[in-house]
Amino acid sequence: YNLNNIYNMDKMGLFYLVLPRYILFISSEDLNTPQDKKKIKDRVLLVVCANATGTHKILCTLVRKPKSPAYIKNREWHLKFFSQGKAWIDIEID
Repeated sequence: YNLNNIYNMDKMGLFYLVLPRYILFISSEDLNTPQDKKKIKDRVLLVVCANATGTHKILCTLVRKPKSPAYIKNREWHLKFFSQGKAWIDIEID
């Protein structure tokens, strides 16, 4: 196969408002103390793709939950935007 015709695509979840689980360990603190179990909701999915030689790079794609959030209106972005209820890649991407 010609390397210019071989592509690799990868996706990565980005939790952009998540704080570290442990910030500081205090010697008197019990490590068995239950931590907050709240589900993380602020997530986007980034998709990147390029051919094996790196001469053709597909525009980075962002999959997010809301269909038209205020932060993308009236702005020029160098990303493709799609929306999906859980910020995953599946058949229901808009």
